[in-house]
Amino acid sequence: MSTNVAVKKVSDAKQRTEPVFASVDAMLESIRTRAYELFSQRGFIDGYALEDWLKAEHEVSWPAAELAEEDQAYKLTVELRGYRAGEIEVTVTPQEIIVSAASEKQSAAKPQEPAKGTVGWSEFRRSKVCRRIEVASTIDTNQVTASFQDGLLTVKAAKQGKAGKKTVPVAAATLNTSDNATRSPQRVPLSATVTKTGH
Repeated sequence: MSTNVAVKKVSDAKQRTEPVFASVDAMLESIRTRAYELFSQRGFIDGYALEDWLKAEHEVSWPAAELAEEDQAYKLTVELRGYRAGEIEVTVTPQEIIVSAASEKQSAAKPQEPAKGTVGWSEFRRSKVCRRIEVASTIDTNQVTASFQDGLLTVKAAKQGKAGKKTVPVAAATLNTSDNATRSPQRVPLSATVTKTGH
C-alpha cells in the first residue's frame, strides 16, 4: 500500500535556509574528497573521473535512483529499503529535487563492535542517506507529490509552464481579383491550433 510523503516546497532556489541544504553540501563535499582520494590512488591518471565520482557516491551512501522525463513532468524513483515513510524527507526547488532519509532506530542505537579483529570494509547501510537531482526544466513546486511503497520512493514533479493546446480563430486576408480591386481585402475566418503556455 502506497503512503504519501510530505514535500517541502521552496519556491525560490536562492533561499537555502532549510537544514537539508547544509546536509546536501556536506554530502557533496564528502563525495568530492573521496573521489579525489581515488584519483590520487590511481597515481593521478586522467580518464577515470566519472568512475571515481560514481564509486565515491556509492561509498558515501548515495541511494540508487532513476529519473524519467516526460513532456509535462519528471518522475523520480529512489530506492530507500529499510526506511519508513515518516523517516523520509523530500525538498523541491524550481531546479532540483532533494531526497533525504534518516533511520531513527539505527541513529539511536550504538554501533556494534566487532568481536575480533578490525573491520577493513563494510557494506552495511548508513543510517542517513541523501540524494540531490538537478533538472533542466523548471519545476512547478506547487505541483509535486511523493509516495512510498515497497521500499521505493516516487516523486512526481510537474514542469512549470506546461504546454496545452487551444483552438483560436485566426483572420486571414484574401486577394480580391474582381474588377473593383481598390476596395480593401476581404477577411475570412480560419481556425488554427496554437500552443498556449500556462503558469
